[in-house]
Amino acid sequence: MLTEAERDAVSGKHKGDALSAFARAYRSFAKKHEQLYRFIMQIPKEDNKVLAAAASVLAEPIMEILEDYDLEETERLHWQRVIRASIHGFISQESAGYFSHYPADLEGSFSTLVRCLDSGLSAAEKRSDAS
Repeated sequence: MLTEAERDAVSGKHKGDALSAFARAYRSFAKKHEQLYRFIMQIPKEDNKVLAAAASVLAEPIMEILEDYDLEETERLHWQRVIRASIHGFISQESAGYFSHYPADLEGSFSTLVRCLDSGLSAAEKRSDAS
């Protein structure tokens, strides 16, 4: 369900637009299906080959987005982790209520996170071109 929501969101989009759509779909899924999302986040800890195979599918939409950026494969793997960790961290902090103490709009904060990720990817792409 998560992967399907992500794929639907990014269909026909590229780079920053795809990244933004992905991030919003990921966050929306986590908020709408809180218990399922928590379970999904526990899958890597399980010693179960079926679950491990299912978990690897979760990285595919991000890797497809990253194909639009001119990056080496190892760099794409690093960025896949950074993207997932950043979005998951935001979701976890939001869910725990850590963002309720400040008057800044949560959507604005999330948009800033996504823009930072896209800017970082663009900078990494330029460094890759210069090499």
